[in-house]
Amino acid sequence: MTSRTRRPDGHRGVGRRFFTTSTTTSEHGRVFTGDGRGFTCHYVQDPIGVAERLGITLRYLASGMSQKDVARYFCVGQSTVCNIIQEVCQAIWDALGPEFLPRPTPDHWKRVAEEFNIRWNFPNCLGAIDGKHIQIQKPALSGSTYFNYKRTFSTVLMAVADASYKFLYVDLGAYGREHDASIFAQSAFGTALQDGTLQLPQANNGDLPYVFIETVDKLVKAMCVLHNFMREKEGLNSNVDVEPKNVLGNVAGRLGANMYSPVAERVRVSFTDYFSSPQGSLPFQVNMVNRGQL
Repeated sequence: MTSRTRRPDGHRGVGRRFFTTSTTTSEHGRVFTGDGRGFTCHYVQDPIGVAERLGITLRYLASGMSQKDVARYFCVGQSTVCNIIQEVCQAIWDALGPEFLPRPTPDHWKRVAEEFNIRWNFPNCLGAIDGKHIQIQKPALSGSTYFNYKRTFSTVLMAVADASYKFLYVDLGAYGREHDASIFAQSAFGTALQDGTLQLPQANNGDLPYVFIETVDKLVKAMCVLHNFMREKEGLNSNVDVEPKNVLGNVAGRLGANMYSPVAERVRVSFTDYFSSPQGSLPFQVNMVNRGQL
């Protein structure tokens, strides 16, 4: 039996075969791969290099392949792939998180609100909040804790995104059986919002208030920060041509489906008056209201 000789990290074939990033992205990638943080070798045999570890992880995250298939693809053990993915995802989060998913400042919140107004004609909006079920295998001895209404097992990602689809906050690990409202109330973001520690800007008297609209730990956090990393470094086009009617219609449908407090009712009435006024109305509104009428 012939043993496989592992290629060194510097082999050009590794980059050409598994990475389709620009020079800028590759150089930036050295921040979280070049120092080999957390990857200490204790074996006599040749270790799996940092570049190949990153290739294994990105292949798993981007392709949706099972860990078993990834192990066969890279000719390594399945347990090795499992450990590598966990370690590299944690390294990605630690290295890129502070830069590409920082805690927003008051000036940052104001820029987000301005971008929402320019792109989506929605004034004083600080972000879109929604939950996403991340399907998982049923953990041992978990009962129905992770069983959701879709009849699958999941953990929930609660996220806040800006007008360019970049994440502002991510909170995950909630049980799949829980409702979005309870998950939000128990999340770090929801708690900070209630405590007033998010450093949100204050609207001037008479202006519309600032609002948010509704729209497995290490792996999902790594995906979130990589999403922001690719959008910023690769210059992906975020100017998606979306009809405004689709945006506002979706927002209205979501808002109308939820129970709300008197304070929330006053906020919604103020925005309803704004969008019905000459200042905030859009050309398509009258056509949508009159559609279907004789």
